[in-house]
Amino acid sequence: LEALLDEDVPAAAAASKQAMTATSEALRTTYPLQRRVFALVNPRETDDRSKLDWFKGATMQYWSSCYQHWLGFWLAISTLVAVLETLPSYHQSWPSWSRTLMSIGEAAAVLVFTLDYGMRLYCAPLSVGKWASRGYVNPSATRWAYATTFLAVVDLFSILPWWITVSTNSSLTDRYDGEFRLLRLCRILNLDFLSSTCSLLLRVVKAQRGCLVRALYVVLALWLSLGGLLWFTEHTDSQLAGDPPLSQDVRYGSLISASFPYAMVHLTGDFPIIDYTPSGKVVLAFAVILAVGVTAVPAGLLAAAFTEALRGRRERERARRREAAGIIGKHVRRYMVRKRLEGIAVEARLMQMRELAERRKRTLVHRVHCLIHHERFYSGLMMVLILLNILAVLLESDGAILSVIGKAFFDYFEFIS
Repeated sequence: LEALLDEDVPAAAAASKQAMTATSEALRTTYPLQRRVFALVNPRETDDRSKLDWFKGATMQYWSSCYQHWLGFWLAISTLVAVLETLPSYHQSWPSWSRTLMSIGEAAAVLVFTLDYGMRLYCAPLSVGKWASRGYVNPSATRWAYATTFLAVVDLFSILPWWITVSTNSSLTDRYDGEFRLLRLCRILNLDFLSSTCSLLLRVVKAQRGCLVRALYVVLALWLSLGGLLWFTEHTDSQLAGDPPLSQDVRYGSLISASFPYAMVHLTGDFPIIDYTPSGKVVLAFAVILAVGVTAVPAGLLAAAFTEALRGRRERERARRREAAGIIGKHVRRYMVRKRLEGIAVEARLMQMRELAERRKRTLVHRVHCLIHHERFYSGLMMVLILLNILAVLLESDGAILSVIGKAFFDYFEFIS
């Protein structure tokens, strides 16, 4: 990670390879159950393709993907419950059965995330390649290192209030209901693919922390300068403006009240339609121009850092592909040989099918089928017969023609049709 922050891509690739090697060594010296759990909850840190033959030959990567989708389902349930509980009508007009259903869903989600937290803590010693460089080498130390990470702390605090309430019947969760609900919403960071996204964002911010600090200093200077100019131009203006109406000398009565709320609003590009003095309008015109730089400079820095991080990731991916090219080529050659053998068997099968088709063509059923579906004479005959039936219906409806030809003729013709 430190090598990646210093933009040393080869060193980062080497460090990642060493970490993977150490993790693989730890996987070979631990219990099978612990290895399975580690491959289940940490798909990005292992390459376990061992098959579980009792279910369609599925690999641990397949089960890890299913596990992530299972966590995503319960995450959606937990997030939905946390959002719906904020509705004012939830505790007032919702039926009791719906609240009971929400409580059951939340309890099930807590149990699922508790199990996930326990499994991650149980198999944390297998990430020795990740923690060894920081001095955590024994199982207890690696478990402590994992438990103190940001995502693990968020996961723990999102399930801890529910267990405190259940075990002690405490009113702590009622007094801090809003804070605990916010922690429940933070469970969304628990998914594996979101964790990698957040890690990428943190790496980008750390890589550009120096430039971002300087940009923040410029923003702070512009913020204070604009606040001072607005106070200077508006603190003597007694005209009412805004909604609710408030005089400008009250709104900009001090440098603090002018700098913090209103100057930042204008510095982000917002220009409310309220009355300013002519000098204040000039100041705000320059503020609108400066606001473009306030947002564009940090955005440009982050975009450049994201581009660099993604470039490094692509280079590491290409290196992995080159290393795997030999193994893939060997498997491709085996596949081609197997396909050639299968082709011989398929050719023999096709020969048998051709012989069967030739015998079928000589049957009466096949000839009748061809006559009905493929002969133009038969299709034309049926079309002429349909037209004659329509003509017969029209002629039969005329009484004069019916009396001349007779109804028996039409009955015989209909029977033949």
